[in-house]
Amino acid sequence: MNSATVLRRIATSLRKSSSSDSSPKYKLLYSRILSAIEKGEWAPGEKLPPETTFAQEIPLSLGTIQKALQMLADDGVVVRRHRDGTYVAGAVIIDEATIYRFLADDEKNLLPIYMFVLDVTHTDEEGPWSTFLKETSFVRITRRVSINVEFEAYNQVYLPAERFSAFLETPVHRLHGVSLEKVLGERHNAPILRTVQRMQITALPAHACQAIGMENGTVGMSWDVMAYSYRDTPITYQRIYLPPNDRQLEVREYRR
Repeated sequence: MNSATVLRRIATSLRKSSSSDSSPKYKLLYSRILSAIEKGEWAPGEKLPPETTFAQEIPLSLGTIQKALQMLADDGVVVRRHRDGTYVAGAVIIDEATIYRFLADDEKNLLPIYMFVLDVTHTDEEGPWSTFLKETSFVRITRRVSINVEFEAYNQVYLPAERFSAFLETPVHRLHGVSLEKVLGERHNAPILRTVQRMQITALPAHACQAIGMENGTVGMSWDVMAYSYRDTPITYQRIYLPPNDRQLEVREYRR
């Protein structure tokens, strides 16, 4: 969409809300710009109009505009480049290599991983993902992950069904080896900006053991990865089951 059109919409929205919303003006502008990015009106990698253009179109001071843009930069939504301008942050924020970081024998390089999608389905199944995502209906993507063809992990990703129903219409074979995080950022304007990870030693569930060729009752690791997008909104919940193995796993906190 043309940036001038987006700016006019933002200006109109701000005028309408100025009399009913007592929030600081820079926060109102922050919210309007973020909404435009979430809707795809400004795409990842796209350059925003100059601050002076914002000031010409929007009934706010230059200082207020700069404060809103800096707040967006602090939250990882945009990138500000000195003497160049402000850009929407790139869509590829995090990928599976950031999660499945198994070290090779030299303890420096990472082992290759291979993704195989087993199933994509709609589910109302309740679990910790329900509480985290604050939803009752989900798209669940089940994957088998081969680490260097040495051992396999079992992975289920939960996404809010209302927003991500398009995954249900995608043939499974087209998702093999695909970074879901990249798809979320590039096609759904929902880049992952922060993760929280939790791990627990436990007996692997029977369905996971069957999928990755382990005996029922095998004790391994349950690994949950909770991801956040714009506005610190919960966006995906991953549960990974890892069997016993001799490889070191490097876990890095991720925060954009």
